[in-house]
Amino acid sequence: RILINLGVVSFYENFNQYFKSTTMGRFSKHFFQSPNLLTLLSECVKYQNFLRSNYEIRLDVLGVTSKFSVKINEKESIGKTICEEIDILRIVDAFKLVFGEKFVPLEIGITSSSSQKLEVVLPGRDYNLKLNQAESWLLFKTDLLRTEIPNILDKGTVSDIVQSQHPESFKVELLLDSFQVGEIPNLDELSEIFEISRRTFERSLFRE
Repeated sequence: RILINLGVVSFYENFNQYFKSTTMGRFSKHFFQSPNLLTLLSECVKYQNFLRSNYEIRLDVLGVTSKFSVKINEKESIGKTICEEIDILRIVDAFKLVFGEKFVPLEIGITSSSSQKLEVVLPGRDYNLKLNQAESWLLFKTDLLRTEIPNILDKGTVSDIVQSQHPESFKVELLLDSFQVGEIPNLDELSEIFEISRRTFERSLFRE
């Protein structure tokens, strides 16, 4: 519907108005709580089936360079093509969230036969580009894996966090981040906030 109403180019130019890497699925915020890029990408690989059951996500460390790739395992269709085009935007967006808008990869591989749409979000072509690939991927310097993840998550209210659909352990992380130093609650106080007994709360956290 967005593609029809706005046109393909407009959709790509305004991608961040419709999609954010930190708010796409219940695990996306968890990924961006990672301490560094290596952990973030490794978590994406680890939980790929929770993102999409037909995803094949890889992180390949190739010496001084590394490659992060996403492949959709299904037959060719318009729907698959659109998902692949969105996937490369999500990958680029994630790296820009960590390194800033001026981030430029060493090389990018896309499934499309044209670079027109990608150039909207990565103008200048200061990178190598390979078309007609079997998967979407981005090549970057391995040293970047050590980069710390900046604090890019919006802070919700206590009520918003408690009532969210995130795993209990992740909600606890968000809650602890929202409190000021000296005001961090203990386990009994957290149990009261979640309106469950401490024992039930402990069991839930242990299972996760």
